[in-house]
Amino acid sequence: MPKYIRRAFSPLFLLALWEVAARLNWIDHRFFPAPSLIFRELWSQLITGNLGSDVAVSLLRLACGLLIGGIPAMIIGILMARSRLAHDLFHPLVVAGYPVPKIAILPLIILMFGLGEWSKIVIIAAGTFFLMALSVLEGVSRIEKRYFSIARLLRLSAAEEWRSIIIPAAMPALLHGLKLSVGSGFMLLVASEFFASHSGIGYRIWASWENFNITALYGGLFTIMLLAIGLQAGIETIEKRALPWRISEEE
Repeated sequence: MPKYIRRAFSPLFLLALWEVAARLNWIDHRFFPAPSLIFRELWSQLITGNLGSDVAVSLLRLACGLLIGGIPAMIIGILMARSRLAHDLFHPLVVAGYPVPKIAILPLIILMFGLGEWSKIVIIAAGTFFLMALSVLEGVSRIEKRYFSIARLLRLSAAEEWRSIIIPAAMPALLHGLKLSVGSGFMLLVASEFFASHSGIGYRIWASWENFNITALYGGLFTIMLLAIGLQAGIETIEKRALPWRISEEE
């Protein structure tokens, strides 16, 4: 059985089971509308343009947060792995900040950055930073020392060492951290759009709850899941192109 069929089997099976249960009145339609009605609602929102605008706004916020949080995290993660001084300076802060629920500091971020776009971007960046920094630190720390010994024998410069050894070795951890950050970013994005937004998928879900439009509420949840699946598939495609040796080893 092809891999894409295996991956699609369990979600499609659950949707079919849900549809049958709804049509046979095994579940309460008020809280569990049939998936066919949910997708019909999504289609109507897509036709009117509401869904497209909400998705575009949310994805822009997510992308900005991932970039602002991810790039410094990658640099600091590599520095912590390669420098004892940087490790001693930054590692305690990263370890202390990682377990703090980022949603708990959302009121403080709104107080500091207001109700505009920056509060949403900053909360996503905060969640991304710690995940990415620890992932890159773990990946670069596992580089075997013999590679650096060979680099010294070949008299590679610092720039060549980074380009030939450190960056390729950090890429698997970087992409893994990116996958985790996308999931975390969606959670923080939707939560921030609940409280301080008039657009986006989170706002649409909250407005549906206020109006007790459960079908539209599920439509927002389905939209998040579909976007997450698409982004994860995109990251896996990048991984296959950037790390062909790793894919061949797994096969």
